[in-house]
Amino acid sequence: MPFAFSLALLLLSAPLCSSFLLQQPPPYHPSYSPAISAAIQQWDEGTLRQQIHAHHVEKVAIYADGMSAEVLDTNGLQRKVVLFPPATPVLVQDLHDAGVPFFVAPVHEPSPLVPLAQAFVMTMIVIMLIDVLGMMPAFIFGCMIVGSGLMKLSRELDELLTESSTGFQEYVAEGKARHDATWQSLGWPSSSEMQPQGEAIPILVDEERERDSLDL
Repeated sequence: MPFAFSLALLLLSAPLCSSFLLQQPPPYHPSYSPAISAAIQQWDEGTLRQQIHAHHVEKVAIYADGMSAEVLDTNGLQRKVVLFPPATPVLVQDLHDAGVPFFVAPVHEPSPLVPLAQAFVMTMIVIMLIDVLGMMPAFIFGCMIVGSGLMKLSRELDELLTESSTGFQEYVAEGKARHDATWQSLGWPSSSEMQPQGEAIPILVDEERERDSLDL
């Protein structure tokens, strides 16, 4: 594969894959400089409740899964707090009592095509690097060897399963023969000789004979 062709294919696929790879969650959490991020104190759920009672919380956004929340304090700093989902109703009640506005934020769910797009881009990059290094013929030859080995392995596996199935059928037939021989040695009919019983044959009874038998 020429280098120009692989590069063109990678560039053409980049816009398609970027729509999946560059998906980001809604910007609920702002980006701070490293110095400010290091200075912001981390809160747990207990600290958050204390700050709510002390009226140091301006606004809260609770994610729909109840696992975390974005908290804006009265100093204008926003931090993410990890929550314990069963205790979320207690936190909501604290927000109601303190009069702190809050809302439920949707949880960002990435597209299921993201792994596929990532794998496609990485595969194209690897193929392009192999082509640049001049190893494409050796790579194709290696793929042929691996494919041949897999085909041979699949044939051996199919033969093994066939032999196992045939051996199991012979084992069942042998066991049935032993069972019949044992029954015949005991004087009982074998399973092949046993026939299902037919339907009952109705017997007509003469009314006069039945009446005489009752008188006796």
